[in-house]
Amino acid sequence: MNMILVDGVEVKKQFLKICEDIQSILLKSVHEYVEKTASEMKERINKIIDTLKEKAENEEKIVELEKLIDKIEKEEDRKLKAEFIRLK
Repeated sequence: MNMILVDGVEVKKQFLKICEDIQSILLKSVHEYVEKTASEMKERINKIIDTLKEKAENEEKIVELEKLIDKIEKEEDRKLKAEFIRLK
């Protein structure tokens, strides 16, 4: 019967290197995802702020802004909070 001598230290070192590479890839991917999502959230918030800064020059505009505020309170606020919690 032939026996093969395996150097366990080298196998462990290779396995450790593979695990470290996987960890690095995962960390990079998570970082990129968080950066992208945070940037998109910031952009959405800035658009909302810019829209709300508009002056109501007539009654139609006031009604339009009030509807937008209601929509933001009902939909956007909930979506943004859910995304933020998911990123934590």
